Amino acid sequence: MPKAKATTNPLSPRETILLTARDLTCGDRNTTYNDPRINMMAFAELQEWAAKWQKHCLDSTASDIAHHAAMVMVYAKLARIVVGEVKADNYIDAAAYLAMAWECHEREAEAL
Repeated sequence: MPKAKATTNPLSPRETILLTARDLTCGDRNTTYNDPRINMMAFAELQEWAAKWQKHCLDSTASDIAHHAAMVMVYAKLARIVVGEVKADNYIDAAAYLAMAWECHEREAEAL
């Protein structure tokens, strides 16, 4: 694989993001959360369950979109917890997304 070229010019924001993403996903995140395929398979399984749950919710309340978006983030954190290294950060993030989901649900319910 070609290496990033050495340059005296400063990196563009796009280059910075791409290089950072490469370093993280091929480095510590790969070590922490295992092979991306394993992580994505766990997420897909959670999404399959979530799709059934979401269909039920959407059939009853089509306006609860923000709530569902927050729940998708919860599933992403659950997938990381299931297949990766146990890290408090994932539990904290999942709890935060659950709290945000509840707040979104409450606000959307008030708007009806």
